[in-house]
Amino acid sequence: MTEGYELTPEENRQHLKFLAGAMTPSEIAEDEQHSRWLIDGYLASSATMVTGEPESGKTALVAAMAAAVARGDSEFLGEPVESSGPVLVITTDPGERHEWRTRADDLDVPDDRWLIADFDPARWDAYLDIATEFGVALVVFDNVTGALSGGINDADPSEILRPLTRIVSAGVPVVALHHSAKSYRADNGRRISPDGPMGPTAYRAWRRHGIHVADVDGFGIERRRLTRKGNLGKRPDVVVDGELLDSAVRFSVVEPERKPERSSETLDRNAEIARWVVDHCQGVTQNRAGEMIADEFDGISKASAVSHLSRRTSFGALLARSGAGVATRWSLET
Repeated sequence: MTEGYELTPEENRQHLKFLAGAMTPSEIAEDEQHSRWLIDGYLASSATMVTGEPESGKTALVAAMAAAVARGDSEFLGEPVESSGPVLVITTDPGERHEWRTRADDLDVPDDRWLIADFDPARWDAYLDIATEFGVALVVFDNVTGALSGGINDADPSEILRPLTRIVSAGVPVVALHHSAKSYRADNGRRISPDGPMGPTAYRAWRRHGIHVADVDGFGIERRRLTRKGNLGKRPDVVVDGELLDSAVRFSVVEPERKPERSSETLDRNAEIARWVVDHCQGVTQNRAGEMIADEFDGISKASAVSHLSRRTSFGALLARSGAGVATRWSLET
């Protein structure tokens, strides 16, 4: 500050706000707009968890994202990379240090931009010091299961999540890899792969953003579907193709196929159902309306009708709902 210069009352107020770290709601919103993502829609600027079954490709995806940050790329899968810098990779599985070194070679990461460390719970303070003192832009924790002192349902999640949160609180983004809950067969024989992390709900609660990596039926190991959602909102699923390099994979987005246009008969039927709901379902809850639709129209189950109403698909997209219980009102969407 220039010697002898006196702050105006407004400048003094702004200076006090700065010293206290205080911000107005609009200033916070503007700040979050720029700082909530490291890679828009993929890596939060706080805590991200990438899940998937064994051999699903989650490690390859995280390595590709980490390489984009380390190399200073401007984008990843078409989305902007907001900042760049060194990446600290903490490995919990024996032999993974060599695999991450090979991935760095395959992905052309400069030698001084990837730091690789074997996990030791006694070194949490050292990891935090490196993350802050070396200007680390991202910490990769590979993986949660390998770091636990017991079984996934027996070990205390805080033994991993608490020190990871310390790193996040220091302003360094963290992405943790974790196995997803086990898949199962539905009644129709289709294999369902849950998109949440395995074990206690604390793992899901910790993440600000999550990516679930799953295969795409009929396309072998080279194609993957990425489901992206968390506290920062849900993003559209992305289908990616992977080019195998050696220990790493180079990903590219598969352009979505255009859905066939609905027939005029389908559109007319949806409009008929929507008008019927407005005429007959005033003061009726969503579940009861779904039951009434199933009774009135052939080929629609109650579950399907309720789903369309709640998700605003099919005839549900033509309807607007307000109120609750006996005060529920249905109207045609304008």
